[in-house]
Amino acid sequence: DRNMVKAIGGKIVKGVILFGPPGCGKTYLAKAMATEAGFPFISKVGSEFVTMWVGEGGKKMRDMFKEARALAKTEGGCIIFIDEIDAFARPRGEGQAGSSNSENATINQFLTEMDGLRQHENNIVVIAATNSNEDELDSAIMRAGRFDRKIHVTRPNLKERKQLFDFYLSRVKADSSANSEILARKALWFSPSDIEAMIREAGLVASRESRNQISMKDLSEAYDRVIFGMKSNITMTEKEKRWTAYHEAGHAIIGYLLHPTDDVIKATIVPRKGSLGMVARRPIEELYCPTKEELMADIKVMVAAYAAEKVKFGTTSQGVGGGPGSDFYNAIHVASYMVQSYGMGASGLVGDFSFGHRWGLHEPSEKTKEVIDHDIQKILKDCIDEVTQILSQKRDLLDYFAEELLKKDELEYDEIVAIFDKFNLKPVTRPPLEI
Repeated sequence: DRNMVKAIGGKIVKGVILFGPPGCGKTYLAKAMATEAGFPFISKVGSEFVTMWVGEGGKKMRDMFKEARALAKTEGGCIIFIDEIDAFARPRGEGQAGSSNSENATINQFLTEMDGLRQHENNIVVIAATNSNEDELDSAIMRAGRFDRKIHVTRPNLKERKQLFDFYLSRVKADSSANSEILARKALWFSPSDIEAMIREAGLVASRESRNQISMKDLSEAYDRVIFGMKSNITMTEKEKRWTAYHEAGHAIIGYLLHPTDDVIKATIVPRKGSLGMVARRPIEELYCPTKEELMADIKVMVAAYAAEKVKFGTTSQGVGGGPGSDFYNAIHVASYMVQSYGMGASGLVGDFSFGHRWGLHEPSEKTKEVIDHDIQKILKDCIDEVTQILSQKRDLLDYFAEELLKKDELEYDEIVAIFDKFNLKPVTRPPLEI
């Protein structure tokens, strides 16, 4: 109640800023606010105010607020929405040679207009949205009295993803095999726009095969395209294909048996994005603070392909290395953070020793570096030894899984579970969340 707020000496909020990753509905939320309020809605993009001419951005800003004041006077109120406000609201002084005079003028004009809203009884609210963090915006814009409401729009959780799949599936022709609960579990960290894109891609898959309904198989293929990319036309030799099958079988077996939080949802030896094959894992729930046990499990899954190749062939291939994104790169990355930042090394070294490298602070001594290297190698060796022992003991499972991959090229979740059921093996995972 505006009158009640004024009666107790308060002030009406004039600015709301929405933070969050792209595709999570910040623009839709702003439009919903305007629709619910029943007021005119002026929508702009931050880049519209960035020009090469000094003063032009400021003029556009003045014109926008002038239009808003006119609408507020005739319609009783107005909502201004500025998407990607960071385009002109970066801290002044940033850039190769500092912010230009044009950008400074635009920010200054925006601040003047915002202050004018506080001083007058204009029924105008400014809503802004950005994918950037708060500390990446000009401090004057974020000062109290301008954007007093800061709303973080996050990616949907499990229940919300199911609702989104239900919504988008209801807008297309899908058969009874389309299971929104399974899709919601699979699409961890998907934004609403990712889910919409996945349903749209599934429609294209079905139409290419001359079917008038979307099936779960189409949705699975669409998921793979969104996450892993299109299938590539790489042709492997039979030797490479067999080597890849054992490589991926190692990842899948250790992931299924040892990882306490992840489900193995797919294994494939179909090349995509330059990779000859892959095993897809997804946590059964959103996790934000993994434990030492979970990080160790990650490393065991990463080095399992190396162990599987050694168990089968007595040697290893280039597939375990090769730079960023490779098994060894990822394993060393996790182990390094465990030792340098999280105090999880065997020596008991405590502290964040990655700061010196990242921020130019005091570098650790040579002795400390030796301890760090020793602890990292110990983690890697312990993980490799454990998974090598498991795969050696379960050689029949390793051979069977690899042969199934060679026979089918791709194994979906239910097919993977069936293989482990055949060997009377159960995953070490938490019970799934209830939706």
